[in-house]
Amino acid sequence: MPKIFPLLLVAIISVQAKAGILGQSVFVEPYLGFKTENTKLGALLSPAMDIKTSAPYAGLKLGYRSLSGIDLNLFAELTKGKARIDTLPDQNDFSKNSAGVQLGINSLGHIKMYLGTSFVNEFKVEDSSQTQSYALSGPSYHAGILVKLVPYLNLGVQYYVNQYNKVTGAGYNNGEDLDTYYSKVDTQEYSLYLSSTF
Repeated sequence: MPKIFPLLLVAIISVQAKAGILGQSVFVEPYLGFKTENTKLGALLSPAMDIKTSAPYAGLKLGYRSLSGIDLNLFAELTKGKARIDTLPDQNDFSKNSAGVQLGINSLGHIKMYLGTSFVNEFKVEDSSQTQSYALSGPSYHAGILVKLVPYLNLGVQYYVNQYNKVTGAGYNNGEDLDTYYSKVDTQEYSLYLSSTF
């Protein structure tokens, strides 16, 4: 799989060079940042939980910019770190995978505002001595602003609304619908990141 990446990069650069003749471009935007999330689950069949995370994350966007400054991006993100669950004394390892699409508007190449949605959005708490592993999943919507600081370096902020609607794990045996186990789901997520556009 890693051997594919150099070939993909050459293809992207080739397409970008050809597209540039028309004033349009294909671009790659890797980014690193820090993300916080707070998810509250109301009690029903399962006890209430308050899950808080603060962790670094990495992402990659593949985008197309039109003559009019409209961006269309595909993105993928990975977050790993420790989750604090209010019912447990110690923190648990967690991972979060997201992938989706974004639509943005550029202002003279200096600032971009965008909206997006995730078609992959899974938050997984790993096995530990305190709990069995489980995963929450469901669509996500987000809005962000990206500001160009200097050539090839951008600063972005993003706000997410996760709509988790499925849960899987050894402790959830009555189907995957989250509504079966919890009376409500309330989640807030924010991130700050640095990116470079090529």
